[in-house]
Amino acid sequence: MGTINFLKASYNVNLMREETRKLTVDQLNELIEKITGNVVSKHSDIIKQIKDSHIKKEVLRSKIIDIIDEENILMEGISREDIIKRVVDEVFGYSILQKYIDDPEVNDIMVNDFDVIYIRKNQTDIRVDDKFRDRNAYKQFLYKVSAFCGEKLNDSSPQVDGTDNNYGVRINITISPVNTYSPSLVIRKGRKHFPMEHILEQGNISKEMYDTFHLMSLVGSRVIFGGQLESGKTTFLNSYLNYILKRTVIMEDTPELKTTNPNTIYQRTTKSTTEEGLNITLADLVRNFRRTNAQHPVVGEVRGPEAVELLDIFNTGFNCGASSIHANSAQDVVNQLIFQIKASGKLGTERKEIEEYIGRTIDMIVYMEKRKVVEMVEIYYDYEKEKLVYHPIHKFVIEGEDANNLFGHFENKLNSYSFKMKDRIRRTGLVSQVPEEMMK
Repeated sequence: MGTINFLKASYNVNLMREETRKLTVDQLNELIEKITGNVVSKHSDIIKQIKDSHIKKEVLRSKIIDIIDEENILMEGISREDIIKRVVDEVFGYSILQKYIDDPEVNDIMVNDFDVIYIRKNQTDIRVDDKFRDRNAYKQFLYKVSAFCGEKLNDSSPQVDGTDNNYGVRINITISPVNTYSPSLVIRKGRKHFPMEHILEQGNISKEMYDTFHLMSLVGSRVIFGGQLESGKTTFLNSYLNYILKRTVIMEDTPELKTTNPNTIYQRTTKSTTEEGLNITLADLVRNFRRTNAQHPVVGEVRGPEAVELLDIFNTGFNCGASSIHANSAQDVVNQLIFQIKASGKLGTERKEIEEYIGRTIDMIVYMEKRKVVEMVEIYYDYEKEKLVYHPIHKFVIEGEDANNLFGHFENKLNSYSFKMKDRIRRTGLVSQVPEEMMK
């Protein structure tokens, strides 16, 4: 049987079953890629709604039929129904990367070109043999993935930073003119959620640290988790939040945190690709926190104006909350906060003034490296000496390290709790549950 032109032929069961000359594998793949590319570029909004379970896949099916007809696509040796199924499968999956999405041992996937793919396991980058057919097939795949995030990828919007909630992965795509030689893709998989007891069993905190975290959750503490990329601060923050029983609002750019507390609201920023669209920043979400009737604000990570907004909440009667920040030490957490507050222009530029504000609004800094808590430091402002005081409670002394681990020993109860912590312990009637030496 010869070539069937579906633009001219009517769509019916008999026609679908008509036998024709078979396509080669490469020809079939090229046909699927062509139709998939058209579907993704024209209907990214529908794809996003289907993935979010707002509409059914049948809606996209009809759009695929329209594209086949409009583009006058010729098909040989395969029914229209088979083509539709292949396109739908291609649209809603991750092609050659799907097996790494499904592999729990893989943390991240990095594609530098159509034939240069790396995966990250146990903080080690491994190049894999998989590759896309060619650069054009790779670019079509990137357009599809951007649609998963509800974003448009084109020359005027060459960067996409979003989330595919169906798979719980963070997506970053960059194409020309930003990338010089080839498009790039980074897929960061959602971090595993572990209870604090598991972290204790793994030796990443001491028993004394564990007890202090539990105490902080009971008496209320305004805590900042600091660390470098991949240090484990987000995973640990998530474990800590499971102890919080107060009404909580979690505010993030990209959803990563999930608590067992049912009295929790989850909010995320929005970024529109059009002038008329809605843009809501982290700072906007934090400013709105007071209207949520919640007691415990959580900002996934502070990087800008949201830092001063969060501290403003801490300064107006909210004595508990949490966030994370990129930093190189407990003291550098303060330096990073000072930088962000200065950049906001809301508190002036005098370091001493900002340090006083931080000392009033932050209670505890937790610094992490390679998933281990290295420092637990209370901070407060000494008005007599006019300086910010770093008051270490527990620490891990590093004696060595390899690519994935730190080696050394914990030193606990370096000081009794500060006056701020002891006052809250007394107010909540928990003195009898605290070691005597920590209340001196």
